[in-house]
Amino acid sequence: MSAAGINTILEILLTFPPRLHSRIYPTTPSTLNTYNMSYEDRMQKALAELESSSKPNYAVTARKYDLERTTLAKRVKG
Repeated sequence: MSAAGINTILEILLTFPPRLHSRIYPTTPSTLNTYNMSYEDRMQKALAELESSSKPNYAVTARKYDLERTTLAKRVKG
């Protein structure tokens, strides 16, 4: 392969950012320290936040409190 061909491939690779798996979330500094909270404490805080929200977002709340989205949704629905 010629040098021009390699340069073209490199340009293409550098133009398009790599796709991340859907389960990899960007790391943002959180003001909530979930490491010191028990599972049930995190669940109770998440449930309270969802109940007080006008448009609850289970995925965001689950990530915030380090919980499974499906478990959180099932607990809300009873």
